[in-house]
Amino acid sequence: MKKKLLFLMVTTLYSVTYVNAQKVWDFANVTPIWPTSTAGYTTNTIKDNLGIYPGVTITATPIGGIIPSNLTFTDGFSGLRYFRMGQASVFSNNRPTERYLYFATTGAGTIKIWFASGGGGNRTIKVTDGTTEIGSASSANSTTPSILEAQYTQTSGNIYIYTGTGTGVNIYKIEITGTTGTTQLMSSLAINDFEANSSTNIYSDGKEVFISNVTSSTKVDIYSITGALIKSLKTETNTSFGLDSGIYIAKVKTSEGEKSVKIAVK
Repeated sequence: MKKKLLFLMVTTLYSVTYVNAQKVWDFANVTPIWPTSTAGYTTNTIKDNLGIYPGVTITATPIGGIIPSNLTFTDGFSGLRYFRMGQASVFSNNRPTERYLYFATTGAGTIKIWFASGGGGNRTIKVTDGTTEIGSASSANSTTPSILEAQYTQTSGNIYIYTGTGTGVNIYKIEITGTTGTTQLMSSLAINDFEANSSTNIYSDGKEVFISNVTSSTKVDIYSITGALIKSLKTETNTSFGLDSGIYIAKVKTSEGEKSVKIAVK
């Protein structure tokens, strides 16, 4: 099993490609990729290189339903449907832990998001690199279109998109111009090769790696991009540890199941 895991890890990581081009997630009009649905997502999912992370607090309106609703924006873009964020994200210090979107980047770029409030009042959408806020914008209500546009300079790791307090927002389109990583290939080990049922979360902040929401005996193995085992530990409580800068794959195993996730340590 261990040999198979390392083989999958190496082949998966070396399949990663990066593009210096425009990437668009058009929830409003691209029906084959984003079909109309109220179902949403209950597990971490990578779709068309966009990460969708619902977290463990699943509600009656989970993140990710594609809901019909026509809205025309000030720049002329017209959307027929939106990606439902559902509720406000759970976040702290510019790092989301539940109900957020993310994508990998290897260089500076520009992000543009077409959205509206998901409720009757003012709602905010935020973009961060996990440490610093890149940009934010608000919409007064579900019929008031708004556009967030911001530049980021992060050279590696993830860019996060999430909502502030209150009801979530309705996202019609996201456009990235710059160097964007193909997260689907980088994350396929977690999505396709193992069950991602564990509720334990693992993420990095600077050079520190945090393990949170630990509810039972948890084993964590950290691998380099070459497949070498860098660190292994067991814990029954939330904990953290330091790592050198780089890209790693963390394999988390609990009584609930297994999952593997990419973490970028700055």
